[in-house]
Amino acid sequence: MKINKKNSFSFRVLSSVSEDNIKQLYEIHLESLPNDIIHHFGYNLVRRYILRLIKKKDCKIIIALSKESIVGFIILRFKEFNIKKLLDFQSILKFFFKSIFNPMLILRLFYQLNYTIKIPKQSCEIDYFAVSKNFKSIGIGKKLVKIAEKEARKKKFKKIFTKTYNKNLAYYYMNKKKSVLLDKYKIFNYLYFCVYWKIN
Repeated sequence: MKINKKNSFSFRVLSSVSEDNIKQLYEIHLESLPNDIIHHFGYNLVRRYILRLIKKKDCKIIIALSKESIVGFIILRFKEFNIKKLLDFQSILKFFFKSIFNPMLILRLFYQLNYTIKIPKQSCEIDYFAVSKNFKSIGIGKKLVKIAEKEARKKKFKKIFTKTYNKNLAYYYMNKKKSVLLDKYKIFNYLYFCVYWKIN
């Protein structure tokens, strides 16, 4: 699918989410971040995660829209949150059923749940960042990051922290945002970059 760069896109910061919003966020996450661990627990866990953050006002969800369909998003989280708090029998069962066919999932989960890093003071975190594959490389991601920085400033944060296994994105942060590389770690074939940058 060829996208015309002149197509009009709109951007919104959500203070509430509909079921349709959550479904679209989940589908883009699944498509753009297939190696992420959270969606292996199923849609219901992702739904609870988003609703929990929105209810507690612990995040901002920034979306990019094309013809009223979500084509990209950032979840900017203001407080630390451990996904373990949302695990229930159904999501655990779903995960372990998938791990029967992909045993490496268990090792990846163990590593991710136990990996810790000291996040710089006065930092918020880009928890999830995804753009639909048909809408990449046309500036949507850059605009989402710019809006995330604006929202972070409103909350009096001085820095943004994130981690990613997308090398191009990591290099964008380091080259364009002059981010500081805090750590790198490898989970099998995936090299994760942990970075932060000061908000101008």
